[in-house]
Amino acid sequence: MSRMKAALKIILTVIVLSVTLVVNASRFYVAPGGNDANPGTQDRPFATLECARDAVRGAMDRDDLTVILREGVYRQAESLEFDARDSGTTNHPVVWESAPGETACIIGGIVVPVGAIKPVEDIAVLNRILLPEARKGLLEIDLASLGVMDPGQIGPRGFGWPTVPAPLELFIAGQVMPIACWPEMGGAPSPIGTVFDKGPVPRNGEKPDRGGKFAVMTDRPLRWRNANDIWITGLFANGYADATLQLASIIRQGTNVVFTTVQPHRYGFQSGKPWNNWRALNVLEEISQPGEWAVDHQADKLYFLPPSGYAAGKTEVIVSTLASPVLALKGASHLRLERLSIACSRGDGVLVQGGDDVVISDCRLRDLGMAGATFNATGRNHRLENCTLYDIGAGGVVLDGGDRQTLTPGNNTVSNCEIHRFNRWSRTYCPAIALAGVGNRVEHCLIYDAPGCAILLHGNNHIVEYNEIHHVMQEGDDMGAFYMGRNPTEFGNIIRYNYFHDIGFGETERTYGIYLDDCSCGAQIYGNLLLRAGRRAAFLIGGGKYHQIHDNIIMDSALAFQMDNRGQTWALKTDWFPGSFHKDWDAMNAGHPPFSTAYPELARYWEDHPEVPADPVQRNLIVKCDKLTNGKPEWGPFQDNWETRADPGFVNAAQGDYRLKSDAEAFRKIPGFKPIPFDEIGLQKRAADL
Repeated sequence: MSRMKAALKIILTVIVLSVTLVVNASRFYVAPGGNDANPGTQDRPFATLECARDAVRGAMDRDDLTVILREGVYRQAESLEFDARDSGTTNHPVVWESAPGETACIIGGIVVPVGAIKPVEDIAVLNRILLPEARKGLLEIDLASLGVMDPGQIGPRGFGWPTVPAPLELFIAGQVMPIACWPEMGGAPSPIGTVFDKGPVPRNGEKPDRGGKFAVMTDRPLRWRNANDIWITGLFANGYADATLQLASIIRQGTNVVFTTVQPHRYGFQSGKPWNNWRALNVLEEISQPGEWAVDHQADKLYFLPPSGYAAGKTEVIVSTLASPVLALKGASHLRLERLSIACSRGDGVLVQGGDDVVISDCRLRDLGMAGATFNATGRNHRLENCTLYDIGAGGVVLDGGDRQTLTPGNNTVSNCEIHRFNRWSRTYCPAIALAGVGNRVEHCLIYDAPGCAILLHGNNHIVEYNEIHHVMQEGDDMGAFYMGRNPTEFGNIIRYNYFHDIGFGETERTYGIYLDDCSCGAQIYGNLLLRAGRRAAFLIGGGKYHQIHDNIIMDSALAFQMDNRGQTWALKTDWFPGSFHKDWDAMNAGHPPFSTAYPELARYWEDHPEVPADPVQRNLIVKCDKLTNGKPEWGPFQDNWETRADPGFVNAAQGDYRLKSDAEAFRKIPGFKPIPFDEIGLQKRAADL
C-alpha cells in the first residue's frame, strides 16, 4: 500500500510540475512527433495546434506569448478556430510562427499513406482510358479507406453563382495536379456549336428549372461514359461571365453531338463569339498527361497518372478534404501569424472575422480551393503583408472592413504580397484582391498570371497604390485589370502610382487596364503607368461623373480613353439606371452627412445631370497611342494632355526604366506634370521565401 501511495505521489508531482510549466511558460512548442500529454516545451512539444492554443489560453497572464511550430506537416481535419480568448494586447500580441529556419505547413487535407496508393487492376477502368500508354502506370486511391465520405463537387460555380469550396484535389510533391480534361489545359477550348435550347435566363428573372442544350463540334465526347460525373466550364454567353455546370447527357442527335446541362447559365447559352467555348472536367477517359487525375464518385476512387519524378513511398501525396477555412479567427485581436505555410485545402486558407490588429506576415498561402485569405467586414486594423499567394481556386484576398453608413474606416491592408495563379476554379470576378467597405489599402503588391481581373473595388475611401499588375485579363471580354462600377455613392477611392502592363492580349476583344464601369463616380486616378494595358483601351469610362484622372502615362494602346454616355442611351432601358442608383443613394442617405460632407457633389447629384459623363482628364502623357479618345471633348473635359510618337524623355525605355529625366520634354509640354515614383512601385524587400 505504501508503494502505491509513493507511486501516486510521484505521478501527482509530475502532473503538478507539468501544469506549472504550462502556466508559467511564455513559449510553447508544437512538433509533428510531439505528444499532447507533454508540457509543450522545446524538448517535450505538443503534437496538435489545438493543444497549443488551449495552453496559451491558460497562460494569458503572461506577456509575449509565442507558439513555435517545428518543421513538418500539421493536418487540420476541422478548422483551427481562434476567438477573443486567444487575443494578446496592443503591446504584447500573441505570436504563432515557424521555428527559425524551418517551415511548418498547416494543411486541410490528408497525407496519403503509401499503402493506400495502388496500381489499377480493374480491366473495365483501364479500358476506359483512351490513350493506351496511360493505362500502364495508372494508380488509384480508395477515398473511402481514407475516411473521405464527401469529396465535394466541381460546381455549379462561376459568375452569378455562390462561391463554394472546391472539390477534393490532388497535390504531389507540393504541386497541384491538373484535373483530367478535354481539350487539354494549355490548348484552346472547344467552341459551342448550334444552340438548340439556350435554357432559362436567370438574369432576366426566369426560373432556373432546367439546363441548356447545344451542339459540340467534335465526336470525341461520345467516347466518355458517366456523363453526369463530368462538368463543363467556359464562357457560355458574355465574355465576363464564366460558369462550370454539370452535364446531364451526351447524345448523338442527327449529325450533331449534343450536350445537355443540369443547370442553366445566368445569361443563357450562346455561340458565335470567340470566347463562347467549353472544356470538360473530370473526364476519366482523358487521363493522358503526367499528374492528371479524375474522381469516380460512384466507386469513391481517385485515379491518377503519376508525374515525372514520382517515387512510391518517397514522394508526398496529399488530397484536400477540408471545406471550411484552415484557420478561422473569429473575434481574435492582437494576434500574429508568421512564416507559416497554409495549403492543400478545399476552402479558404485564413478567415479573419471581427477583431482588431491581426497580422499575417511572411506566410505562404497556396493550393487552396477558395480564397487565400478573407477579412470580414467587421474587423479592423488587420494586415496581410510580405506573403506569397498562388495556385488558389477563387481569388487571392477578400479585404473588407469599415462601416459605409458612417464612413468609418476599416484600416485593413494588403501590403507587399505576391499573388498569382488565383483562378483555378472560378475564372471571372474572383480577383487577386476584392476590396469592400471603407478605408482599406492595397500597396506594393505584385499581381500576375490570371484569366480575369486583378483588383475589384466596392466601397469608399480605399487606396490602391504602388502595385505592379501584369498578364491578367488573359481570357474573356469586356473586363479590366482594375474594376469598379455601378454605384454612384462609392466615392473617395484613390488609384495612384501603379504599373499596369501587358494586360488583356489573349483571345479577347474588349479588355482594359482601368475599367470605370456603369456610371461610377468620384475616384482620383493619378500617377499610374499603363503600358500595353488593354487590347481595346487603357481606360474605359462608362458614363459617370466626378472622377479626377491626371498625371498618368499611357503607352502603346490603340485608344487611351474609351468613353461613352450610357446614362443617356442604353442604360435607360435597364433596371439599374436610374432605378437601383436611387436605391443605392437612398441607402447611404447620400444627400446628408456624413456623405454630403465628405463628398459635396453627391448632395447635388440628381440635379447635376448624372446621365451626362463629366470626368476631367488632365495633364496625361500619351505615348505611341493611336488615338486619345473616342469621346466627345465636353465629356472630359480633356485638357493639357500631350500626345507623342517619340520618346518623351525616359531614362531608358529599352531597359524598362520609365522614369522621366529632369530635362524631359514631357515637363515642357505638360506644365505641372508630376513624375511617377517608379522606384517605389512593386514589391519591396522581403524576408527570404519560405
